[in-house]
Amino acid sequence: KCVYIYATVEATLENRYYELYNKAPVGYITVNMAGEILESNETASIMLAYSPNSVKGDNIKQSILKGDLPKYEKIVQQAIISKKVLTTELRMRKKNKRTIWVQLTLGKECIKKECGSYKIILTDITVRKQLEHALLIKHELLETTLGAVGDGVISTDKRGNVVFMNTVAEQLTGWTQALAINQPVTLIFNVIFEKTRTNQSNIIKRAFSSEVTKKISRPSLLVSKDGTETSIEASVAPIILQNGETVGVVVVMQDRTTKKNKEEQALFESYHDFLTGLYNRRFYEAHLVKIDSKSNLPITLIMGDVNGLKHINDSFGHATGDELLKSVAHNLQESCRGDDIVTRIGGDEFMIILPKTESKEAERIIKNIESLCKAKTVASAPVSVSLGYATKRIEDVHLADISKKAEDNMYQKKRQDTMGPNAL
Repeated sequence: KCVYIYATVEATLENRYYELYNKAPVGYITVNMAGEILESNETASIMLAYSPNSVKGDNIKQSILKGDLPKYEKIVQQAIISKKVLTTELRMRKKNKRTIWVQLTLGKECIKKECGSYKIILTDITVRKQLEHALLIKHELLETTLGAVGDGVISTDKRGNVVFMNTVAEQLTGWTQALAINQPVTLIFNVIFEKTRTNQSNIIKRAFSSEVTKKISRPSLLVSKDGTETSIEASVAPIILQNGETVGVVVVMQDRTTKKNKEEQALFESYHDFLTGLYNRRFYEAHLVKIDSKSNLPITLIMGDVNGLKHINDSFGHATGDELLKSVAHNLQESCRGDDIVTRIGGDEFMIILPKTESKEAERIIKNIESLCKAKTVASAPVSVSLGYATKRIEDVHLADISKKAEDNMYQKKRQDTMGPNAL
């Protein structure tokens, strides 16, 4: 009776073991040295799209894609030498021609020191591989996109070390991605304020503790690896996961040299006369307000009006008239001091602003201008400009009144000049 009970228990356990083996979530296969399938569970049959028990007798090599067969052969050879359980990932073709990815684990089966077969465990990893492939494509697409954008991009890990740089960032910083990887981003992204020359690396620290993008608001310079300085605009944003964890920052920078040059050119053009290169009326009026203070007294204004410009334009053309204006402008600049402001406020009218200058100095400057003009000719006629001045010595007097007085004095001088022997 005991023997019967024991046999019954043993049979029950064996059935349970077989059921567990057969329905396991992984495929079990036993193959001989040549790769012929000696035994398999139902999961392996289903995995390879065989009908139940029909997988037996086939060769496992026939189900492995030709390109991945060397992987199988390699771990078989390694198993023979090492007597270890080895794992590889390869593709297998099902009976219905569909391809799956499997993790294949292989070990020799030895009974009484006789090793004539291999135990194989197959785990379907197709979904995982598809996700990996999708992530790889997404990663490559992202890198390609970031590599193609016109801005420099640097991203870091949670420690602030560089993990990615695009080509523009390499060019701006002078660092290659290979050299920059795992280096502190503050070493690569070395930014200083343009005016104060103070370092701005603290913007990286602020980004780590923030949930919003931090922009560098003041004019800044990026100092490259070789010390070259480039005017840039930049922003730093934290990389935050859905759970709220900050895992790094991304730096986006743009070379604003061209933009800065255009801004400076636009500013220059807005305050300068295109023909003579002197300051224009807009600058003159703004500067007049700026210097009108007690500290600049006395302030002298000299107004000049070119003689004979209409006659030159009518007789020789406007190109010759332009040469006359440029000649006068040159003479005015040559006669003035470094701090004096020479402007062209109208077609043939010029104004000179002389801060901290008394009448005697203004008269000396006027004589120099007249001397230079007499020494030059345009269209065989001497260059001539009528000049008048006025000086502000009292703070309460408006410079506009001084300007009007200088103009009146200039016209008085012009009447004298145009009545002379050289009048045009």
